[in-house]
Amino acid sequence: MLAVVAYYMKLDVSLGLLMLVVFAVLNVAGRPIPLAWGAALFVLGWALQFLGHSIYEKRSPAFYKNLLHLLVGPLWITAKAVGRA
Repeated sequence: MLAVVAYYMKLDVSLGLLMLVVFAVLNVAGRPIPLAWGAALFVLGWALQFLGHSIYEKRSPAFYKNLLHLLVGPLWITAKAVGRA
């Protein structure tokens, strides 16, 4: 997580700090969730992502071409949520 935040800070310091807070909150919020439930939610999220890409966007996810997009995706969503994208 720290390596990802360091990468985000390299791209944009304020968004990197915001992502550090977001990651910390999600980490604390996720700790009480049993591992099996967390794994199921993870798989469900990926399934919904692929479903959304195939049905609504009619395109494959960007990380098929560049794995770095797996890191940039959460930053982009956060930037959009705070009106920076």
